Amino acid sequence: MHRYGLQAVAGVLALGWGVGTAPTASAAELPCDTPSLIKAITDANTAGGFVQLQLHVNCTYVVTQPLGDNGFPIVTGSIGLQGSNTVIARDPNAPRFRHFQVAAGGLLTLDGVSLTGGYTAAGGSGGAIYNSGRTAISRSSVYGNRTGDGTPGGDGGWGGAVYNDGGWVGVHKSVVQGNVTGRGGDGGDGARGVDGPVDGGDGGEGGVGGSGGAGGGIASVGGQLELINSLVAANTTGNGGLGGSGGRGGDGGTGHGGNGGKAAGFNGSGGDGGGIRTTGALSSSGTEINNNVTGDGGPTGHAGDGGNGITGGAGGGIFGGREATYSGDGGRGGGLAAGTDVITLIATSFHNNRTGNGAGGGHGGNGGAPNGLAGSGAVGGAGGSGAGIDFITGPATPRATLTNVLFEGNATGHGGDGADSGKGTVDLRHGLAGDGGLGGNGGGVRVDKKRSLTIDTGWYFTNITGVGGHGGKTLNPGGRDGMDGGRGTGGALSSSATVEFRNRIVFTGNQPDNCDFTDPVC
Repeated sequence: MHRYGLQAVAGVLALGWGVGTAPTASAAELPCDTPSLIKAITDANTAGGFVQLQLHVNCTYVVTQPLGDNGFPIVTGSIGLQGSNTVIARDPNAPRFRHFQVAAGGLLTLDGVSLTGGYTAAGGSGGAIYNSGRTAISRSSVYGNRTGDGTPGGDGGWGGAVYNDGGWVGVHKSVVQGNVTGRGGDGGDGARGVDGPVDGGDGGEGGVGGSGGAGGGIASVGGQLELINSLVAANTTGNGGLGGSGGRGGDGGTGHGGNGGKAAGFNGSGGDGGGIRTTGALSSSGTEINNNVTGDGGPTGHAGDGGNGITGGAGGGIFGGREATYSGDGGRGGGLAAGTDVITLIATSFHNNRTGNGAGGGHGGNGGAPNGLAGSGAVGGAGGSGAGIDFITGPATPRATLTNVLFEGNATGHGGDGADSGKGTVDLRHGLAGDGGLGGNGGGVRVDKKRSLTIDTGWYFTNITGVGGHGGKTLNPGGRDGMDGGRGTGGALSSSATVEFRNRIVFTGNQPDNCDFTDPVC
């Protein structure tokens, strides 16, 4: 992967990054007029060299009509927008669009500019900016933007404020706040089975709901993200979509009733990374990541009832294994969900971030008359893990290093409740209630397998994990009630990988414990 880094924008930035020279071209202050700004960007794309546009002071440029999916022409050249108390806003009554798209090879710099009101179409990513090139945000604010909900069964759009598609994004002395990603689209219900002169047809399975969009503030897929002396706060990812219900089995004539369809098998989760979701490299220094929240998991629908016949069909819903029905998990990484590249955090703090709750399950279907097997209830979803940071597993073994990083008051989500069974007869996998989901692990940090984490001086204060969901109830003699889910472990740190501690590590008031692994430091 090509790494642009700050040095790659040296010579074109005069924005306080500590590098930069004067632009190769500039213009007089633009009027407080949106068409003039659109024209200036159009001209700058073909001007050659870096063109800095001086925006009008104390002006709000309101955009009422999109150019495709964006409010302004796609940035293909090298363009700087310099403002002072300058706002670029989408008219709330306008069609949906984001503000800027930066093409591969393009450069956009923002200094003293606020972006607000961007809103992508269904499933579209990057509420304010979609970057495939280089974007530098300095002394600016990106707030109140959002991505669209998923199409039926699809995921919500990623990156409530910024979506980085393999490029480079730098955020310096800026605020990314109050942005939202879309919820997952709902799954459809299964069709009713056909009545037959002999056997009834089976009901259709419910469709899976989509996951909420990841990266409530910023989503970076590949590429590189750099944060310096900035604030990422109060961003939210979308909830998982509703899973569809199973269809009723058709009635039989001289034969058996059809089986009820099961509800969606593994339903959509809440979006990961309430503040930031990255699969690429991330470096941060002097940055606060506070009060971000991931979405709740999407509930499953109910399983379909069995049809009637000489022998009733089985109600939908099977206990255990991949054939069982599982409600959606809460989104992971309340502050940050990090994937498969190198993560380096220095003097960064995580306060009061929260992960989403697991969803409750849908009940099992009733057995058809006579003597149809009862369906088993769905398992509750797990609470989201890693309230401050969730280091998600991947195919690589990247190293993460946390130096002088504080985690305080972060909390993982609760597990969802298991569902009741349907009514009918019972066997080993039918007529049983669903188990409650587990509470999220890692009130401060969760580290999955295939990771390597070094903590060099850190503070972990009053971080907590969520409780498990209640098990459902069986409605049948000889059935089994669901088990309650366990509370999340690792109030400060939960790890399936090796954690190396250096220098001073302080733990105070974490619940239910400091670490869910054995180390003298804990």
